Amino acid sequence: MGFRTIDFMTRAILYNKRKPLVELEIEKTKVTQIYRVIDEVCLPIVLQGHLTTGTINDWLSKRVIPEKRDGMTEIRSRFSGFANFNNMFSLSDQYWFQFNEDETWDKLNFFTNSYAEDFGKMFFSPWEVMEENLSLSTPDITTNGVLRKRWIREENGESYLIKAGSKFYHQEPLSEVLASITLERLELLPFVKYELAVDGLRLCSKCKNFVNENTEFVPASYIYSKIPRKKDETVYEHLLLMCEKYGIANAQEYINNMITADKIIGNDDRHLGNFGFIRDVETGKIIGFAPLFDSGSAYWTKPGAAKKQRLFADQEKEALKDAMHRMNFDSVVKHQEMFRLIDMYPEIGKRKRIEIKQSILESEQELENCRLEIEQEKSHARHKNRSEPIR
Repeated sequence: MGFRTIDFMTRAILYNKRKPLVELEIEKTKVTQIYRVIDEVCLPIVLQGHLTTGTINDWLSKRVIPEKRDGMTEIRSRFSGFANFNNMFSLSDQYWFQFNEDETWDKLNFFTNSYAEDFGKMFFSPWEVMEENLSLSTPDITTNGVLRKRWIREENGESYLIKAGSKFYHQEPLSEVLASITLERLELLPFVKYELAVDGLRLCSKCKNFVNENTEFVPASYIYSKIPRKKDETVYEHLLLMCEKYGIANAQEYINNMITADKIIGNDDRHLGNFGFIRDVETGKIIGFAPLFDSGSAYWTKPGAAKKQRLFADQEKEALKDAMHRMNFDSVVKHQEMFRLIDMYPEIGKRKRIEIKQSILESEQELENCRLEIEQEKSHARHKNRSEPIR
């Protein structure tokens, strides 16, 4: 099966699953003209009320594989043929482009139909791929991020995302697994569980897709940006306000738990694009928070660089204190299993192992200090109550 050719300028319809949304003209991955809006309710939230060629192209640019993807330059030089992106089906949402009436979601989507894996394989084991057999009927062209990644479907019918580490640090897969161990013990919020996997010649992380054929992932940035943040509002306050406007239940509890989890695992790379919500594609309503994912910076140490301030740094202390009342503290600070994994992880040297272990110990000590502070506050409150005169 070779490449499918799409005309230089092509009239198409943007769909959300089986619902037509917008009739437009597209060139490769760039919309050149919008003819009419058919259904605004099920448009991507970020485009609702703001649909222009500029905004839809910005949305598309964040949805397709970036040119900065690790290995893209080498792959383009070896496999020069891929230029079209076909219908742009994804495994993170149900949006796609129909170019003729024979194309339907039921026949082509990647949730209920098979998909080609050769495109993704080019980033991990290119020696297994023949260009003449390459197919772009794959969700790998609609994955963002700069790290090498690809989708695979296992015998159980479920899709899993394989993601490699960076070529300089190699730590991300280990960080994802260490974070999973800690998050499972915390029991604070739903999370995506990562395990180690080997793909080609690379040690990677592997996780199950948390989106199904009836849902889509909505980044927090989509609702956060719908109304400009006021100068006197913090990021935390504005996000809670927007959650309230969209009727998202238990938002403060979830966000505080996320802040606590990131604080404990030392993840300083949480941003408005790597957490968010699950949306029902039939109703267009947000039905809750997505499980926490993308903790590849957990227990991270970079030589010569201070850790950057976390997104909700000003809220961390109160969130942590609140969560301590609901946390199984003793199970969280048992690090022996994590240390064994660090010692056996082959992609890093002795110095890096020591640094990661030190990060874990520092996190445990911070938790212990917080626990002691809470006990002191309780003791002070009891003493104050006993010393107050009875009236």
